Amino acid sequence: MILTSYFANKSIWDAGLRLVAVSLSVPRGFYCERYPALAPSRALINLAHEGRFDEYTRLYVEQVLSRLDPLKVYRELDGSILLCWEKAGKFCHRRLIADWLEKATGYDVKELGT
Repeated sequence: MILTSYFANKSIWDAGLRLVAVSLSVPRGFYCERYPALAPSRALINLAHEGRFDEYTRLYVEQVLSRLDPLKVYRELDGSILLCWEKAGKFCHRRLIADWLEKATGYDVKELGT
C-alpha cells in the first residue's frame, strides 16, 4: 500500500508507514527517506507557482514519469506515504504520481485521510 500526504499533516506519524519525500527539499528538521527520481525540477516548481498546471503536468509526465518503470517504483515505495509540500486538495505532483501508479498497477494510491 502507498498513500500520499504533505509534510505538515500530523496524522502521517500515526499511519505506521515509511515516510518518503518526493520533493526537492524537506522542511528543516524533518527526517525521512527521499526518492529523488520523483522530485520535480525547479523549473517545474516555478510553473506550478505561476499556476501553469496543464503545462506542468505535461512536462512532469514527459520529463519524470515516462523515464521510470511504475512497477519498479511501486515495489520500492510499497508501505510508504509519499510526501511533499502542498496541502490536500491543492494541485500537487504527488497526485500525478498516484494516478500514474494506479493506472500501471491497479492498486489504489489514496491521499491519507480520504
